[in-house]
Amino acid sequence: MKILIVLGLVLSSISSWAEEVISPSGQVTLPLTQYQLLVQQATSKGPSAPSSYAVGQSELNVVFRQHTGRVTATVNAQVQVETFDDEWTLVPLLGPGAALESATINGKAVQLIQRADGLFWLSENRQKATVQLSYHVDAHFSDLSYVTSLPVPDAAATRFTLRIPHRHIDLSVAPSTNLVKTDNENGTMATGTVAGGRNVMVAWRVAQEREFVLSQAEYSGSIRGEAIAWVAEIAAEMLVDGEVTVPLISTQSTLVGVEVDGKAATVFSKEGRFAVRLSGAGKHDIRLSFLSRISHPKGVPTTGFDIPDVPISKFELSLPGEKLVRVTPATNVESRSDKQTTQVSFFIPLSSQVSLTWMEAIPQDVELETRANAVVYHALHAAEGVLYGQAAIQYEITRGDANSLLFSIPRSAQVNRISNASDAIADWILLENDGDAANTTIQVFLNRAVTGEFVLDVTFEQLLEEQSSDILAPILRAGGVVRQKGMIALLSGSELALAPAQHADMSEVGENQLPAFFRNQLTQAVSHTYKYHADSAQLLVNTVTPEHQQGKFNAQVDSLVSIGEVVLMGQVGIGIDVKSGVLRDLQLQLPGDINILGVTGPSIRTHQV
Repeated sequence: MKILIVLGLVLSSISSWAEEVISPSGQVTLPLTQYQLLVQQATSKGPSAPSSYAVGQSELNVVFRQHTGRVTATVNAQVQVETFDDEWTLVPLLGPGAALESATINGKAVQLIQRADGLFWLSENRQKATVQLSYHVDAHFSDLSYVTSLPVPDAAATRFTLRIPHRHIDLSVAPSTNLVKTDNENGTMATGTVAGGRNVMVAWRVAQEREFVLSQAEYSGSIRGEAIAWVAEIAAEMLVDGEVTVPLISTQSTLVGVEVDGKAATVFSKEGRFAVRLSGAGKHDIRLSFLSRISHPKGVPTTGFDIPDVPISKFELSLPGEKLVRVTPATNVESRSDKQTTQVSFFIPLSSQVSLTWMEAIPQDVELETRANAVVYHALHAAEGVLYGQAAIQYEITRGDANSLLFSIPRSAQVNRISNASDAIADWILLENDGDAANTTIQVFLNRAVTGEFVLDVTFEQLLEEQSSDILAPILRAGGVVRQKGMIALLSGSELALAPAQHADMSEVGENQLPAFFRNQLTQAVSHTYKYHADSAQLLVNTVTPEHQQGKFNAQVDSLVSIGEVVLMGQVGIGIDVKSGVLRDLQLQLPGDINILGVTGPSIRTHQV
């Protein structure tokens, strides 16, 4: 060591003396302080490195796997690490929050040091190492989104690959650059780069229109005192992971118990309905027991309650005795009954409410009988040699239905046409009457069974005898009805009018008692109106010439007079404005000492002075 130092001094001296020639056998003498300074400089170390380790690039392969009610990320990380000192060096690898499964250094398993600020690797000497880590982190579900904070090595740059078991998601990775997302049959894959940092926030939201669906529901009930005890089984499917609230029946019902997947569930009230919480994507079974109160509006037993909107809802109900059940919303009700119980079952359309009413069933032999009432409206008017009539037979079928209808008409009249506003007439025929020589019975066949109100429109005519005598007005009568009544309107035409001669078992009433649907069909003025209830009602009429009332009008007279040699010449124009009624003739008052040369105008047939 001393020889090297002396050589160094010699070389230094040589460089300082420029071109002098030094003898190889010469000696150099230095002061002691200078010598000690040279020794200190030769033995001292250079400046230390700014860091005892360095973390290079890292790669992350993150796979999210879905389990019942949760999603867990499995992370495989590979990172390059270099230490610079031949002494113990503590290298931080991961921040807190990771459940470590394995750690290797250059392919050999090692143990990491757990501290409050994460996991560390303890290096003994200077080296380059490839660190491989495998660990797990849970994702949290909140507001239909999955969120997780991934601890990652604090490398200069981190390339990552994410595999998520959901498709069509809104994905966010922060901080990250160059994020690329692709969908495949197994879910979503995303790649990108993180520029430094010890944590990466990963969040995604599944694009779902609904959190859950209720596909089928079955309700079975039976009477228990003044209520119906129901047991409902509802099939539900969660479309997202996590927990959601599922509303069930109305809180106005008395809840007895609720089970989800065979276990007792926690129930709470939300917006007027009982509700439960479902957790975990997939199918679930909801079973609930409840009571619905029976009320008696107008003496009829009734019950009803709010239900979930389910596409397929089946109901089964057992009632004591023989009952007739009606359901709202309207649907087909199948029933099986004996003298002891009645079993009914039905499906309802998509609805949020159901109500049921029931009453004692009508005996079958009575139920098949159709019961109806009828009102017959007549309108009669006369023409030369013929009495024309139109009638509206308004049936009211109060029980059962009918696919054919009967009515009778005097034999002296002939039916011209039978129609209906809804084109329900299929055909009609004349029936042979036994013992009724005065009337003809007509049976009308319908193209469907009708209920409620149904109107037949009939037009007919009757020839008038040449000799002047009273005419028996033809009256139509409905057949097969419990009770009927009718009205007759006598019309006044331009040439002939009908005037009543005699009537029996009927009363004259005002025109306003005719219903609007019939009165609006009449094109002629109504002169008399009669109403009757009894089958013995009769009306005799005569044809008369109608009284023409003079119409009311305004007139405007314009005169033009010219003077000739021996006479005065004049021309008069009269404008007529008819306000009401009809003008059949017009009377003009003129001075007596003038001569009328001519009268012209529209609709003038002749004039007389």
